[in-house]
Amino acid sequence: MSWTSVTDFVSKKFNEYKEEVLDAKDLQDNQKKFNELYISKEKQIAMIAEAQWKEDVDKKKAASATNTASGAAGTGTASGDTVQEQAWTFFTSYGFSKELTAGIMGNIERESAGTWDPMIVEYGNNIGFGLFQWSFSRRTAIEAWLPANGYELSSVEGQLKFLCSEMEQPYYVTQIGVEMRNYGLSVGNDIWSSFKAITDIKGATFVFCWAMEDPAPEPAAAMSVRQASAQKYYDQFKDATFSSSASSSSGLVRPCSGGSVSSEYGPRTLNGVADNHLGIDIATTGGALAAASGTVVSASWHESYGNYIVLDHGSIGGKNIKTLYAHLASMAVSAGNKVAQGQSIGVIGNTGNSFGVHLHFEVKINDVRTNPRDYVKF
Repeated sequence: MSWTSVTDFVSKKFNEYKEEVLDAKDLQDNQKKFNELYISKEKQIAMIAEAQWKEDVDKKKAASATNTASGAAGTGTASGDTVQEQAWTFFTSYGFSKELTAGIMGNIERESAGTWDPMIVEYGNNIGFGLFQWSFSRRTAIEAWLPANGYELSSVEGQLKFLCSEMEQPYYVTQIGVEMRNYGLSVGNDIWSSFKAITDIKGATFVFCWAMEDPAPEPAAAMSVRQASAQKYYDQFKDATFSSSASSSSGLVRPCSGGSVSSEYGPRTLNGVADNHLGIDIATTGGALAAASGTVVSASWHESYGNYIVLDHGSIGGKNIKTLYAHLASMAVSAGNKVAQGQSIGVIGNTGNSFGVHLHFEVKINDVRTNPRDYVKF
């Protein structure tokens, strides 16, 4: 049972109990039963909710154990599409070290009571929500941000993206720096870069917890639980390769081989200035590859994009899809050319308004830019 239906469940059970009580009272043939059942509504709700919560947690723990078994340490493969796999892939693609990624996952394990349920609500007070138990104004913020950015509240990717948008805010970057120093980790002039490169698993777990979770003083024993979970995920996934296909259900494939996502789609801060990123940046070298077969609409120069190419893939799934590839060192196609999916159309570079060799990739649906992650697996 999801937490969204607990209230309905409790109300239904209470009404069932109430009917039993009324039957017993009217018949007056079972005073003992009446006395046992006729307890306060608040107590009934507490009893039912507690029993259901325990059952829910047990089920989620069992499912979690089953889902992660295939990715055990030493296998080199993590198959399936578990929340744990999604988190590992997301954070490492975001440019976080494996140790930091594991540290964040150790915190998710603790915050979600081991369920990894993106819809879990804090038991006992109903305040915290989601994988990181956002509370109060932060809960209000994420519940508004997710639908505003095209995500369901239950979206794992959406929750992880919101977290990263939080972490990059100046206030939290400062807190991260404070906690890194508190733990004895080295902090360079660029706090954010130092944080992303942490190689101490226990330190990463500690820093994330104290900077982002803001716990009531976390006892050493509880922190050690988070750190042990982090070590578990590091051992499990550090050498893993995932078996998911490079092609998404949209039919688009990854626009380059190798590399990692260095900047996501949407709001970001670039050199201290707020910016709305219209695509995804992939830090890599080599060829830019056509995400699908199509026609070259443009192969030209732009002050910001540098050398860039736009491909029109026609109608896919009833939607017109175009893709854009920017900052290329050189281009191998011209307007009007036909290209095949996976064909090299240029060399990834650093032209235009760019601060390092990378591929800027955009997806347009019916000529409206959208998050490439909704159509391509990175």
